[in-house]
Amino acid sequence: MATSSTVSSLVSFARENNYEYLPGIPTSSRPEASWFIPPSSMTSHPIALGQRVLLVSLTSRKTFFGRLKSVVRLERSYVVVSVSPVEKEYGFFLPAPCNVYLSISSFVLPKLRQLQYQLLSSTLSDRIHDDFEALLPALIGEDGPSSSSCPPEH
Repeated sequence: MATSSTVSSLVSFARENNYEYLPGIPTSSRPEASWFIPPSSMTSHPIALGQRVLLVSLTSRKTFFGRLKSVVRLERSYVVVSVSPVEKEYGFFLPAPCNVYLSISSFVLPKLRQLQYQLLSSTLSDRIHDDFEALLPALIGEDGPSSSSCPPEH
């Protein structure tokens, strides 16, 4: 787990290099594991595809410098986004891309995905609950996200 001085350094680095600092939890120890970003860790402003993110583990020393590339799937409370590594930060030794679970209320969906979400939201499930139910209380640190979340308009 990161110390407060390490966290301060990472936050400063993210700010100075145009990264969104997103503290979260990898869902396994595998390098390509998905990350879960608790709603309480999201930035105060919505984020969108194309933005650079610095994923920092709340439970280990793992970090990931990436760019939000594409929407993998929509869930009731989350959007799953593919994140590709930023070559500048890794050089020739790029890690595998990963997916990140972001609160749908903190993400700007592309127009077509916004329409899909509006039409399908009542039928969507939260797969993170199915796949990682045992981990969620520790990951979220609360009772869970509200199912009435709505994504910001683009």
